[in-house]
Amino acid sequence: MVRFAALVSVLVLASPTADAKCAMQHLAPKVLTDGPIATGGGFVVAEVDGADDARDSVSAAQPTWTLAAGGTKAAPKLVTLAPGLVVYRVEKAGETSLVDGTTVLATATAGAPAGRTLPAPKVNAIRHEKTLGRRASAFTRVTLAEPPPDGALALVLTDANGKARSFGLVDEDDLSVITVYAHSRCGVVPNNTVESSAGQRVKLFWVDRSGRSSPTSKLVTIAGKINDQGD
Repeated sequence: MVRFAALVSVLVLASPTADAKCAMQHLAPKVLTDGPIATGGGFVVAEVDGADDARDSVSAAQPTWTLAAGGTKAAPKLVTLAPGLVVYRVEKAGETSLVDGTTVLATATAGAPAGRTLPAPKVNAIRHEKTLGRRASAFTRVTLAEPPPDGALALVLTDANGKARSFGLVDEDDLSVITVYAHSRCGVVPNNTVESSAGQRVKLFWVDRSGRSSPTSKLVTIAGKINDQGD
């Protein structure tokens, strides 16, 4: 399984004036696909931590990126799986590159046998921890009942109706807990990300390396608490 740290979270919890040592982070799109793309899939792109000196965060959905194959270029269909997590669908089989202008971002063979989609996540618990005050932060962590299935790339958190709220990337260093929302003291999150809270009932689904979604989990009630750190 490829190693990816959970997404570390565009909203600022503490402004530079509130904490002079806080350097605001930025997000940048990163292509996560690193192997064959199953039929019906595409290149998976996520917003991850970018350079601290970047002017602005950049969306994972880039309408000017193209798919290049056989000497021709075409605009891909963009499918948003969660805020900050996008699939660039590949419609034709064969070697295909995802291109930004003249820069090749990734190349993969599309049209690989689809195989089975991943099973629904099995969850022991979901917990949301929020700290208030100048050093404010918030994290939602999912404790799994069993390790991520082979080929799982990301875990998406949805509301009770199935609308995606946030996501986290599978981390090979810890296969028992996945952070699906992370808003650190100086951090940012993708636009349209929704912070969950204790008491809410939510669902989850896996995303495989071709950008295909698993069935959703059963409803799970979030536990957690708020820590008041003061000013």
